[in-house]
Amino acid sequence: MLWGRPDTFWCLLLTSFLQQASRVCAGDSTDVFGTEGKSATFHLQNLIGEYLTWSFHGEPILVIRLGARPELVFSDKSFTSRVTFSNNGSSLTILQLTRSDAGTYLAKSDEVKVNFTLHVYRELPEPMVICTGWNCSAESCRYELQCAVDPPGDNYFYWSYNNQPVNEGSEWVVERQHTEDPDLLPYTCTAQNPVSKRNTTVFPSALCAGTFSSSQNTIVVGLVIGLLLLLTVIVITVTLKGRRSHNLSVSAAPKAGAAAESMTVYAEVGANQQLRTDDEKMSSRMPGYCEQEKNPYSTVSELYPMAQPWGACVPAVSMDLLPATGEPSPSWTQGDELM
Repeated sequence: MLWGRPDTFWCLLLTSFLQQASRVCAGDSTDVFGTEGKSATFHLQNLIGEYLTWSFHGEPILVIRLGARPELVFSDKSFTSRVTFSNNGSSLTILQLTRSDAGTYLAKSDEVKVNFTLHVYRELPEPMVICTGWNCSAESCRYELQCAVDPPGDNYFYWSYNNQPVNEGSEWVVERQHTEDPDLLPYTCTAQNPVSKRNTTVFPSALCAGTFSSSQNTIVVGLVIGLLLLLTVIVITVTLKGRRSHNLSVSAAPKAGAAAESMTVYAEVGANQQLRTDDEKMSSRMPGYCEQEKNPYSTVSELYPMAQPWGACVPAVSMDLLPATGEPSPSWTQGDELM
């Protein structure tokens, strides 16, 4: 009987365990790391079947017909020009990686089901070390250093001195007992991620001295610039006020002249007018005499004769005002006076 043989029982039991173990292993996710702009490859073992389907975030992106010459049956347009196959289709390579390519990929065939988790990182630049503070006394000096990369991310930092690690993390405090001695060896900060590693070497005393000297110079320059700006504002304000006062004085002069021109001269006019003299009576009989109508404005006309309109009547001139020539005037006779 088959079940009565111990070796057969143990063989069947071992086979069952191996099948379960293979299924468990196939269901686990494999981490793959790639650099932004470069490539990443997924490798499959013991691939069996005719077709292999790749999914990304649960959505099919590739269908491959396996064989000596793998054939791409279906492809998402975002991957068509960026994928290659090797090892009869059991290896998939994605080119020109971007941060959006990071995530979970599933490879599935008739007998295989494997998950891959792709992590995409930027290649690190050289880290920058700054001095965040320092304090020196007669006995010792204390320097506070900080290491960083731009842009920040999931990076690992550590410090080393004389090629020996001395601290983990981006910050490090260096203490020296003999302040008069220069730095014998530099300190090195190393930044690392799964795809790259870069480092920077510094001397703490020189770094901190240069940092705070530059800070003081920056403060002095800032104060000087501030004073110059304040002086400029004061000069502009004074100049504008002076121009405004000058413009007001200039504009006031024409107004005063216009006010003087608009003044009207009035003469006192009464009801009782002065009687005409003998000369006026005599001149009224002269040829060309024009009797003027007496009105309230006639007195003003007499005061300002130039105001007479063209062609207006002009009073006759008194005989007393005529120049004495020694000859009698031909315009009148003694007989006329008796009239």
